[in-house]
Amino acid sequence: MYEKVEAQLARQATGDGAPKNLPGARRINRKAGPAFRRGSHLLLLLVSWVLGLAGIVNLLAGDFKLAILTLPALIVALPASRKLLPSVVQVSLIGLLITGLTVNNLIDAIQETERLEKEAAERQDRREEYAKRRAERIADFESKKQALLSEARLNLSDGNFGAVLAVTTEWADLKDKELVELEREALRSAKEELANGNFAFLSGFNNSDFPQFALLNEEAQRLRAAAEARAEAEACKKDLQCWGDKHTVMAGFRCDNHVERLAKYAFEWTDGFLEPKFSRFRWKSKESGVITYIGDKIRFQNGFGAWQNYVYECDLDPISEVVHDVRASPGRL
Repeated sequence: MYEKVEAQLARQATGDGAPKNLPGARRINRKAGPAFRRGSHLLLLLVSWVLGLAGIVNLLAGDFKLAILTLPALIVALPASRKLLPSVVQVSLIGLLITGLTVNNLIDAIQETERLEKEAAERQDRREEYAKRRAERIADFESKKQALLSEARLNLSDGNFGAVLAVTTEWADLKDKELVELEREALRSAKEELANGNFAFLSGFNNSDFPQFALLNEEAQRLRAAAEARAEAEACKKDLQCWGDKHTVMAGFRCDNHVERLAKYAFEWTDGFLEPKFSRFRWKSKESGVITYIGDKIRFQNGFGAWQNYVYECDLDPISEVVHDVRASPGRL
């Protein structure tokens, strides 16, 4: 009995006792899986060792940044290669990795401290240099102050505002009270001269002479434009054609309601959509600029229901936009 059991166990161990030629049965390749896993492990071990050795080389070369990226591969390589390297070598490599990381962090901290100390020293040098130059500049200004103030006041009284502003701009960083007051007075006087139409003092200066020139130049341009507009308006006001054409649209808006109120019964405008209600005009008062606008684009209905065309007139003051009087009489122009 024992011999039969042992023989059966032996056949099962060698596969002789497994059923053969079963329908749909497939033979299992028991070596394919383990072989594949062994190949993957070998490839991973090879890559890990290559990276790890590269990390050691970088560490020895002093390239700690690159060593940090490659040395951790030894963590994968070492457990898989315990049979290849003695324990002492493995511990040494791990210690080398930890030492490299520590040294790298220490060097970074030292370099950062040195950088901050260098920047602080440079800022201190710049502050000292600025203080030295400012002290020299203040001393230079104090030695020239009375002469500068006397000359600036003389230029101010002579209307040479640009020269005053050039001096105050040169020493503006010192914020001397007397110079600041002179600058304000020069700007105030310059604006008064510009308002009076005197632009001559600006001709000898440009934007590089003093920054206030840009503001004064803008003010001068604005005043010139306003003066030209006033002169053009005055010239137009004396010309009937110019003055009448300029305010024809205004007459259409201001006078139409007044003309409509002249109707005793119904009224009807006969002008087109883009056709003006007033086709003619004449002076009512040339001195005051009042114009009489005339048109014939309306019909009034009488008491019998009949419609009749009317000629209407409107006396308009374009300056105040006030209608002085309106009139209407039967007929056409």
